Amino acid sequence: MSERGLSSALQAAADSDHVRLLMFVKLGLDSGTLYLHNGVGVLTWDSHDWLGMGDFGGISSIEESDQISPFEVTLTLSGLDQDMMGEVMNENYYLRPVSIYMGALNTATGALLADPDEIWSGFMDSASVTLGDENAIMLTCESEFALFDKSNDSTFSDADLQRNYSGDLLFEFLPSMADAVVVWRGEKVTVGTGNMPGGRSGRNGPRNTEYK
Repeated sequence: MSERGLSSALQAAADSDHVRLLMFVKLGLDSGTLYLHNGVGVLTWDSHDWLGMGDFGGISSIEESDQISPFEVTLTLSGLDQDMMGEVMNENYYLRPVSIYMGALNTATGALLADPDEIWSGFMDSASVTLGDENAIMLTCESEFALFDKSNDSTFSDADLQRNYSGDLLFEFLPSMADAVVVWRGEKVTVGTGNMPGGRSGRNGPRNTEYK
């Protein structure tokens, strides 16, 4: 197990006798946050009660790299009853935050030996459901680097700006600026062309100027 990024307290706890490493998962849903771990019973940490999923909870391997890459993590919740299945699937999970922690449990006392360390964070992206003898939900989560590949659907228009920042006038005159004519060094220049007098141009095209 890589010790990079783990606190000294957790590293020391992992080397102790009668220790089991646990994974904790925090899912930020619209109706509230789910606190889960892959052990048994309820553990209290960080002022929250974390519900043990036991063998019904699973986490895929967590990759790391020195490159900026949107690595995925798959969380599995199985053995859920119909009520819980319906409750989870009716939630708005898309792009909701996910955090994964690693902790060390003393199997003799049932107590955490150190505060768990966060080892991964990102957001929920997609979900698949299996119904039958074993109800299961598989959540595919992506790291925050994946946001670089997603559009925020912003149109960079005045109407778009007003929805988020009512009263901001930054884009109010943007449409009229496209064909605005200004005087620069004695010449009238159409702003939309990107051309400036004296041979300076932001585009490889003809100059659109006229002299006074």
